[in-house]
Amino acid sequence: MKKCGVLTDHFNQLGGGTVHSFKLIEFLKPHYDVDVFLPGLPKEKEWMKDFLNLDTKGLNFYKFKPEMAFNNYDLFLNISHWRIVETNAKKKFANIFFPQFFFPTYDYTLLANSQYTKKNIITRWGIPEDMIKVLYPPIMTKEFNPSKKTNTIIHVSRIAKSRPEADKGHKQMITAFKEMVDSGLKNWHFYVVGEIQDPEYYNELVSMSKNYPIKFFVSIPFNELKKLYGEAKIYWHMTGITMPNQLGAQEHFGMTTVEAMSSGCVPVTLNSGGQPEIVHDGLDGYLVNDVGELKDKTTELIENQNKLRNMSSLAIRRSKDFDEEVIKKRFYNIINI
Repeated sequence: MKKCGVLTDHFNQLGGGTVHSFKLIEFLKPHYDVDVFLPGLPKEKEWMKDFLNLDTKGLNFYKFKPEMAFNNYDLFLNISHWRIVETNAKKKFANIFFPQFFFPTYDYTLLANSQYTKKNIITRWGIPEDMIKVLYPPIMTKEFNPSKKTNTIIHVSRIAKSRPEADKGHKQMITAFKEMVDSGLKNWHFYVVGEIQDPEYYNELVSMSKNYPIKFFVSIPFNELKKLYGEAKIYWHMTGITMPNQLGAQEHFGMTTVEAMSSGCVPVTLNSGGQPEIVHDGLDGYLVNDVGELKDKTTELIENQNKLRNMSSLAIRRSKDFDEEVIKKRFYNIINI
C-alpha cells in the first residue's frame, strides 16, 4: 500500500479542528498506510469515538519533532496553524484553517476551508489562486437528526476569551438572551455547549447567567451533543461580534452551524467570515449584523412557528451540501484518488 504522512496540531481537544483533521485522515486510510505526527500524546481510540465519533484504528502515531525528515511518502498532508514541513513527497497538500500567521508554504497545494479563507490567503500571503483549492470541512450530517423539539436556543464552541484568532461572542449572546427574557420571553432556554479552555472566563459566564434559564454543558460525549442539537429549535453563532475588524476573529467556516442545521435548528448567525457561504439569509436561516438583529430575528422565529418549521426543513436540506460523502468526493478529486 502507498505511504501517506500527516502532520496535525489538532488531536486532543473537543472542537472542529480535530474533527476536520481526522475526517480527512479517515478518507485516506483505505488508500494509504498513514503515519500521523502529533506534537503530543494522542487521545485513546475510545475517547476519539465517544466524544468526536472518529475512527483512529489502524493509524501509526509518532511524536512530532521539528528536526525530523518527512521524506519518502507518496502523499503528505500538513494540518497546522503554525508550520508547513518540507518533504519530498510526490503529492503534498496543506490544510489552512486561516492565514493568521505566515510561514513558508514551499510548493504545497493549499486546501482552504472556505472561500473566505482562500480570499485571505491570496491577499495576506500573496499565494497564486491556482495553488489554492477550497475544500469545505466534512460534516457528519447523517449523525445529526431532529427529534422532539423544545423551546431551546443552542450555541456550541470552545469556551475561551475573545482573541484575534477567534471571538466566540459568548457574553453578547448571554446578554441578548437575558434582555429577551427581561422583555417578556417565557419558557425558553439557552444552552451553551463546549470545552472549557479558560476556567476564569467560564466562571464569569456562569455568573452572568445566574437566575436565568441558561445552562452550560461542558465536554459532553458525542451522543449527548446530538441529543441537544436534535431538541433545539434555534442555533446562535456570533463569532467575530466584538472584533469586526479582525479578519481572523471571524468564523472561518462554521462546522457547528452545519451540524445544527442538519439537526433541524434554524441558524441565526453573524454575517461575517464563512457563515454567508453556509446560510442563505431568509431562506434556511438568518445572517445578522449586530446583537439587535440577533434578538429581532430570533423573536420573529419564536412568534411565527410555521416559518420556523419551514426554515428548519430547508436548513436540513442545505446541510447536506456539506455532508462528509460530498466532501470526500471533492477531496479525492483534488488528490487524484
